[in-house]
Amino acid sequence: MSSTGGGPAAAAHPAVPEASSGVGVGGKGKDVREQKKALRKRIKSELKQMSDEAVGVASAAVAERLLSFPQLQQQEGGDGGGAVSVYLSMPKELGTSAIVSGLFKRGKKVYIPKVLGAASADMRMFPVRSEEEVASFPLTKWKISEPSEELVFSREDGVTEGDISVIIVPAVALDPTCNRLGHGRGHYDCFFERVNKASMDKGRPPPVTIGVCFDEQVVDCIPTESTDVRLDFVLTPTRTFRRDAEGVDDVSGPPC
Repeated sequence: MSSTGGGPAAAAHPAVPEASSGVGVGGKGKDVREQKKALRKRIKSELKQMSDEAVGVASAAVAERLLSFPQLQQQEGGDGGGAVSVYLSMPKELGTSAIVSGLFKRGKKVYIPKVLGAASADMRMFPVRSEEEVASFPLTKWKISEPSEELVFSREDGVTEGDISVIIVPAVALDPTCNRLGHGRGHYDCFFERVNKASMDKGRPPPVTIGVCFDEQVVDCIPTESTDVRLDFVLTPTRTFRRDAEGVDDVSGPPC
């Protein structure tokens, strides 16, 4: 695994579950789930202590670095792919408003996630048309801008369209080997599997997955299970971690 301050230019590879025993740090099954739960609690507690100014500065740094990625310079607009999936951020999360703005300025088709239920497959990708449309959405109880269900079902679902080339992924924590800890409902892991199939059906490469977070969210090692999906890149305000098609190189930190 390599860590660098610049934007990588490596080729994409499928975001698929790791072929492993499903064992993370210190155990498996229930033990791993308990470790994940404890890690989520610790990281979320630390993030609550961040000032709004610190969140803003870090978010701006990530946006600047992310928008220079070669993967976001390729396949601008059109119908041959090149769409980008990006989450809309909530307070104390790596902000994405500058990322969304930059994507529209580059002529990208932009999808945002909409969770419709508790099941892991209950997430659609909604094609949003402008920054102004994003600003018009009501806030949820988590203070995230989201379109109504009626509007979501009136447009195509990016999960099955097969035109997404880059996925900007939220996380509670990430590690230098590009493992991700989410909120525990499996929406993104399920999304990766479905969107990869849609891309394959259209004869296109799988999307590049980029996890973004604060430096404080990078931990030495995240406990994993066999259903967890390792990302292609991890990007913070100061560091970039990448994974190549063969897996991990130059692993730093303790083994998982």
